[in-house]
This record gives sequence, structure tokens and C-alpha cells, in this order.
Amino acid sequence: MHPVSIVIPTLNEAEAIGAVIREIPPAYAADVVVADSGSTDGTQDVARAAGARVIEAGRGYGRACALGAAAADPASRVIVYLDGDGADRGDLIDRIAGPVLAGRHDLVLASRTLGSREPGSMLWHQVLAGRLAGLGIGLRYGVRYTDMCAYRAIDRAVLRALALREPTYGWNIEMQMQAARAGLRIREVPMPYRRRLGGSSKVAGSLGGTMRAAEAIGAVIREIPPAYAADVVVADSGSTDGTQDVARAAGARVIEAGRGYGRACALGAAAADPASRVIVYLDGDGADRGDLIDRIAGPVLAGRHDLVLASRTLGSREPGSMLWHQVLAGRLAGLGIGLRYGVRYTDMCAYRAIDRAVLRALALREPTYGWNIEMQMQAARAGLRIREVPMPYRRRLGGSSKVAGSLGGTMRAAARIGATYLRVAAGSERRA
Repeated sequence: MHPVSIVIPTLNEAEAIGAVIREIPPAYAADVVVADSGSTDGTQDVARAAGARVIEAGRGYGRACALGAAAADPASRVIVYLDGDGADRGDLIDRIAGPVLAGRHDLVLASRTLGSREPGSMLWHQVLAGRLAGLGIGLRYGVRYTDMCAYRAIDRAVLRALALREPTYGWNIEMQMQAARAGLRIREVPMPYRRRLGGSSKVAGSLGGTMRAAEAIGAVIREIPPAYAADVVVADSGSTDGTQDVARAAGARVIEAGRGYGRACALGAAAADPASRVIVYLDGDGADRGDLIDRIAGPVLAGRHDLVLASRTLGSREPGSMLWHQVLAGRLAGLGIGLRYGVRYTDMCAYRAIDRAVLRALALREPTYGWNIEMQMQAARAGLRIREVPMPYRRRLGGSSKVAGSLGGTMRAAARIGATYLRVAAGSERRA
């Protein structure tokens, strides 16, 4: 018997899981662990009937992968990961497990993009996502991947040493990044890929799903012109979709900021390169035009302005990029600030550049979505040199809006923003 355990994470794969397990060659089928994330369609019963052990893994793809490996036979030296939908060719498992068993490689991955693909088995955005992630990892660590396929074999001791901790679909890219960084012996092998036998994809069923899982932040970082990309800080508030891994692969530094938009903005600025004189804030959803960053950073760098803000309402907007209540909120906030301080804003867009010394002097303290309006109010009250520039605005590339996705969400944020307005307008704080 080969000292190999096969781990299959599942969620509602009853139509396919039996065939997946039965296709594994007998020489590799001695220890098959199905790590199930709460299936309600009978997946667990079908898996047991096909000869697998089943464990309850709880929610989260990465969590299932980790717990499956922990539950594997103690004698196993190699862990193979295989999806439960029937798209991977389990009968060809020796192509990825063999080189690891022989001690020639530490990690062997199946590449669907290098292999033959059944029509409809991979959507174009899945192929693109794998290529972009591979490009980012290659630029960062010098190892170029062609795919992020779940089908892979890894030496068990190496897997333990990598100490992976991503509980979601970021597990695969975390493994590939950590392996590249550790200088492991890595190999990709071409592997044929089929249409799934049953169930529905948890990630790749739509462009939106793929972008949410990986690519919005990567595209944002890559769009920044090289002249401005030397110090990109991603202040993450507890993402569970692999955002941090994708950001690192794209060349950014990542800090754990905790919850709160304003808190993330403040900690991000504090973590910036000490030599930086200007801080630019940019949302991570791809709606802001990072390639036009010079329009807002340039006037601050040149010393002509202290604060430059992008105005979506003055610029061209892609249909659907802003809802009516977002436009109205910006106009009302601008009216209120104008009446209080004589400075009329047209928007509260997050995309802005500010002199770093000025930012420190403003001493902002709002930890929530009121951060932007607090900055604009304090800047107006301090008599800073402020400018708004028209900026084109796109529909978000992925994810869901934390504020503007619904009228209710906007109203909740508006309550926080309104409270910030009243606090600052009351003049309870010192002038900057």
C-alpha cells in the first residue's frame, strides 16, 4: 500500500462523490477522507457507501482541507487533494502523487490550463484568474504557476511546516505562495479536465464569484502606475476570501487592521513608508481609476494643495456604478459642510490624496465610515488648500458594497456619518 491519503473537501456533492471515490486506483484508495462542510443532499452517506471515511469539517474550504489532512492515516507520507465534483481525473492520480512519493518533488500540482479541457469545464474567467495569480506570484517569488487547481499532492511533513491558516478558498493560493517563498521543489503537470459530474460550483459559477474570491484587489494593485506603486499598503479588516494572499501576490504589503473603515485608514497611513510625504487612499473594489492616480497625487506632491479629492459626481460614471442615494448623500454632506465652513464639496469619494504632515495634524479619530467626512470637515475648518478633480468611476470589479449595496446599508452608514458631522460641527475638538 502506498503511504498516501486522499482528502476530498465536499459541500453537497452527492451526485458525483461516489464516482469520484470509485475512480481512484486501488493502490491509492486505502485512505480516502471526505471532509464535509455540512452537506444536506446525502453526500456523506454516498461517500461512506463508496468506502471513504467522512469527517465533519464545518464551513470553509481551507478549514476542510486542513482538518482532512489532520485526520489522515498517521502512516501516510503524502497528502493528495481532490475535488468532489468529478471534474478532476482521479484515475490519473499517480501523475501528481508519484513524484512526491519518489522524493523528487515536495509539491506537484495538476494544471488544467496546460492539459486538455473538455468544452465547458472551465470558464474564461477561471483561466484568467489562474494566469493572473500565477503572474503575481512569479513577480513576487520567481515561481510562475499556470493554474490554481485544487488537485495536488504535497509531502505531509512539508504541509505541516508551511503552517497554512487560510480557512476559505484562499487555501490553494496560500499553499502555492508559501511553497514558492520556501524554495520548495515544485512541479506542475498537465492534467485533462472534465465538466463536473454534478452539483454547482462554489466559486467559479460566475465572473462575480471568481472576482470576489480572488481578483478584485489584485487588479486594483496592478493598475497603479509603477511610479506610484513602490509602497502599497493593504489594511485588511478580517477578509475571509483570500484578499490578503492575492494582495501580497500582487506586490502589496498587508496589515491586519481590525474592524472599522476609519481604523483601517488610520493604521494604513501609520504603516506607510516613513519617507512618504503623501498618502493616497483608494478603495479595493476596482471602481476607482488607479491608473489616473497622478490627477490627485500630483498636485499634493507639487505642493499646490494639501488635500485633493476625486469627484465621481463631476466625472463620468459607468451606468450602475453609483446609486441615486449615494449621489444624494454626497450632495447633502457637501451642502452641510458648505453652510458650516464655506467649503462646498460635491462628493465623499474614498479616492483622495493628502499631505502626510497635514493628515497627522488633523488628528482624525473616527473609526467607521465617518472617516471621510471627518477628514473633509476638519480640512475645511483648518483652511487647508483643497481641490476636487473630476474622476471617471466604474462599476465595482467584485465583492459586495459594504455601504451602498442597498438603501438600508446606505442609511446605516448615513447614521454614522451624520453623527460624525454633528460631532465635528459642534467644534468639540481643537483646530488642526
